[in-house]
Amino acid sequence: MSLELVRFHPLTVSIKVTNNGPSPVTVLSWNSPLDPLAHQLGLLGFTPRGASSPLDLPTIKVSREVPPRPEALIVLEPGESRAQEVEVNDTMLPAATIFSSEEKTTIRCRGEWTAVWSRRASELGEHELTMLGAGCDALVGTFESEGMEISSV
Repeated sequence: MSLELVRFHPLTVSIKVTNNGPSPVTVLSWNSPLDPLAHQLGLLGFTPRGASSPLDLPTIKVSREVPPRPEALIVLEPGESRAQEVEVNDTMLPAATIFSSEEKTTIRCRGEWTAVWSRRASELGEHELTMLGAGCDALVGTFESEGMEISSV
């Protein structure tokens, strides 16, 4: 799978996930690039030019009902992409924090997949969905996008 970031104004980031494999996959959107709460969960990292690491920003924790509801299961056919637009609001990240000067800031999306299955959601059983990424042949691992530079101008 590949990730791609695109910036809109006001600061909205479109995060696109593409299935580069030969088979369909089902992605659990929770804590993934396709989660509408990606920014609040800390999946977006903002590194001002010259900094050695991303800014330390507040995050939230979310409790979710297991098994996941069907809308949390995203099926990607081979070559198919899905995008999620994430608004970076001033409450979680004041613009002055990342744009303290005319320097650029790099955004990256990174984290760990909770569960990705190498088949369609309709083929998953309740046990697999209840176990999420714990066994049941779900794939887990890290993801990271290329960096995207943004500036205030």
